[in-house]
Amino acid sequence: AEIIAELYKARWEIELFFKWIKQNLKLKKFLGKSENSVKIQIVTAMIAYLLVQIYKNNSGDDKRLQLVLVWVRCNLNIKVPKFKNYTPPIYQFEDYGEGVQL
Repeated sequence: AEIIAELYKARWEIELFFKWIKQNLKLKKFLGKSENSVKIQIVTAMIAYLLVQIYKNNSGDDKRLQLVLVWVRCNLNIKVPKFKNYTPPIYQFEDYGEGVQL
């Protein structure tokens, strides 16, 4: 009975991990079919998530992580002209409170 309980707890931890991945990493579909490609995609998404989390923590900003992720997505799509000393505009966002759905 103890072994079965330990196996169930381990399985439950895996289920919680995949639930967290689905909620936070926003992986719509896997780009490859091999085990290695799936692992690389998950690790890459986790690295991106952690980098945004580190940015949020170091910026001293109290905005929700989801708003920071939207801000990053908007600013990543800016095309930068190939001019010297050109600074592209950085879009700012307003925090409309907890009721805003993104």
